[in-house]
Amino acid sequence: MKFSILNKVAFRSILSHKRLYFPFLLAVSLLFSLEYILLSLLQNDYVNEFHPDLSIIIGMGVFFSTLLIVIITLYTSNFIQSNQTKEFGLYTVLGLEKKHIRLITLIQTFFNWVVTSVLCVVLGYLVGSLMFVGLNRLMQDTGAGLMNYPFQIETALGTAVVLLGTFFVSFMIHAFKIARLNPIELLRSAHEGQGDPKGRWWLMILGLMSLSGGYYIALTTNDVLGSLQNIFIAIFLVIIGTYLLFLSLTIFILKALRKNKNIYYKPNNFLSISGMLHRMNNNAVSLASIAILSSGVILVMGLTLSLFRTMESQIQGTMPYDYELRTVSAQSYENDPSENEEILDQVITEAKNHGEISEDNIRTTLSVGGYLDGRKLTPLPANNTPEFEELSAAGQPLYIIVETIDAYNHYMQQSEAVDENEVLIASNLLDLEDFPTLEINGTEYNTKPVAEDIIPSNYGVEVLYIALPSEEEVEEVRENHLLYNTREERYEPYSYTTSATFNVENNLEEVDTFLREAGEEQTLAVESQEETRQSMYTLYGGLFFIGIVVSAVLIIGTVLMLYFKQVSEGFEDKENFKIMRQVGLPEDLIQKTIRSQIVWIFLLPIAVAVIHNLFASKIIYILLGLFGTRDFTIFSTSYFGVLVVFALVYLIFYRFTSRTYYNIINESE
Repeated sequence: MKFSILNKVAFRSILSHKRLYFPFLLAVSLLFSLEYILLSLLQNDYVNEFHPDLSIIIGMGVFFSTLLIVIITLYTSNFIQSNQTKEFGLYTVLGLEKKHIRLITLIQTFFNWVVTSVLCVVLGYLVGSLMFVGLNRLMQDTGAGLMNYPFQIETALGTAVVLLGTFFVSFMIHAFKIARLNPIELLRSAHEGQGDPKGRWWLMILGLMSLSGGYYIALTTNDVLGSLQNIFIAIFLVIIGTYLLFLSLTIFILKALRKNKNIYYKPNNFLSISGMLHRMNNNAVSLASIAILSSGVILVMGLTLSLFRTMESQIQGTMPYDYELRTVSAQSYENDPSENEEILDQVITEAKNHGEISEDNIRTTLSVGGYLDGRKLTPLPANNTPEFEELSAAGQPLYIIVETIDAYNHYMQQSEAVDENEVLIASNLLDLEDFPTLEINGTEYNTKPVAEDIIPSNYGVEVLYIALPSEEEVEEVRENHLLYNTREERYEPYSYTTSATFNVENNLEEVDTFLREAGEEQTLAVESQEETRQSMYTLYGGLFFIGIVVSAVLIIGTVLMLYFKQVSEGFEDKENFKIMRQVGLPEDLIQKTIRSQIVWIFLLPIAVAVIHNLFASKIIYILLGLFGTRDFTIFSTSYFGVLVVFALVYLIFYRFTSRTYYNIINESE
């Protein structure tokens, strides 16, 4: 058969399915335009020069976004091809061979690739220019302009290659399906009805167990390390449970309603329940997918928005002073930390010759690893040992900061007094009410909680702060909590950390230059509040940007699935409602039945997504502790604000896409 004839058939098929093809091409173009934007940022010279740490975050975004984009594209592409089954069956009856059908599909696939490649590159560059400037504003970098976002031919080609690979996989899947079907099956598959769905008890039990397990993990995880380990397990269990329950529990509920004569034998309920029950096997997977995608949007945006909103408080909590100089026991655990204090005092004295220094403070602390065995402070075993792995799996290791009570009072400008055998304690995450006493070095102390402000907010794990009465007791902790040196294969005491903090009132540039030179000469770590601010804005601004991109991918996927389900439901229901009109059912009853079915089917995913996120809110809040974020007010307003806003957006898109359904149902032949 001539190629020109097959070519005409291919494009005629596209036009006849324009309700599916045009939204599909637009959505895929939008998805891969986001892919272009991420790839272009990954290779952008300005980003790599001024924000090198951002490349790691963007790289993570490229991985997750590409995975989601490819899955959504394959899913929706398969949906379109499945709707052409009847048409291909007719072609075989008219004399076309399977190789001709595969060639038609190949022509359509090539057309899809060309159109979407051009659109995604054009949209990607235009939208990417604005997003590039927006990203730099999120990071408080006002120096970036549109000239720093040039068109990159390598990025365009890379995006087109990924798109080509995705369409090729879709074509191979469809070609395999065509090879397995005979002409009669191709014709019949489009009209195959569903028998009475069978409720599978084992699927429902597995689904309930999986969902309950995910919820249980989310509600019972109480530590930061545990949240990092458990959240992926919880997400996996919830996803599996969602799919299984949509496949099974919905059937059982609808059948239970059908058995209830008082409910079922009412005109509207009879038609609605029968229609939903008959098609639920087809709807279950796509509705569960919409629920999962919606849950992902809320989770990602709630998490990243919470992080972005806490940046300023994080900066103040991490670096409350303009500068911090830090050294570690003159690089030897055997030396007296007083040597470090003398070095830092000398540097500060000289810095005062270059500018006005205020609120200067020198502080020596001991940081060790340990864990709580009940109310007993116990040293950690050596890394990579079974004992250490067991403790890590249980989320028990602690970061312990120890100093004297006098040092605490001097640094915090307090005058805390303690009784005999009493210590001051604070923690960023532990509930101190559980520790009225604490055994340290074999001695049981009464505890007196103090504000957690003493602990820098950038710690992402559980931290226990202890202020002991004397330096001798601090030294005893150091001698009992040993660090295993893997290179020397021996245990060594932890080093003391000596730091100096201060503010600079004037001549900031001159003081900064002096401190950098002194830091190199004395081997000191020099950190400024401005550096911390830039670092955090790069990290959190980048995460927020990636959250926006990933959420955009999920939203496009959700809307695309909503639209395709509306079209699919419309064509499936059209004949049924036509018959209802022919047998004389009132028009208002038919319209009421339509509204009832569409509301129940398409509002179910967003209801499930809201429930999932309500159960996930606790573990998400704990997970934020990895970034030192523990402001519950900001988290709750961000997370639940995103939940409410997305629910409203979902309803808007639902109303918008439902118009397509009504148009199909009510259109004349």
